[in-house]
Amino acid sequence: MIFLFFNLAIAALLFLIPARQKLTLYAAFAMLFWFFNRWTLLVTKSSDFDFVPIFFLIVSLTLFPSYKLFSLLCFGFSLGWKHLAIFLLPLYLL
Repeated sequence: MIFLFFNLAIAALLFLIPARQKLTLYAAFAMLFWFFNRWTLLVTKSSDFDFVPIFFLIVSLTLFPSYKLFSLLCFGFSLGWKHLAIFLLPLYLL
């Protein structure tokens, strides 16, 4: 149930971030692409914990321009769960 919650939260973020900028068609495509791509369906079926760090990575990327400290805290939490986000470290350093 926790992983399903984070999967739905990622889809909600992928919809809400572009929808705030009046890009509703792009937001709907991003959400549907997240729900129905091969990797998401496989991870949902196997109940792996990849959705938790991805959620915190997306929150971190979204909040970085305005709330840098909270953004870096979310980035560190994402790295603490799984090291998927290490490839985006140069983006934060620049």
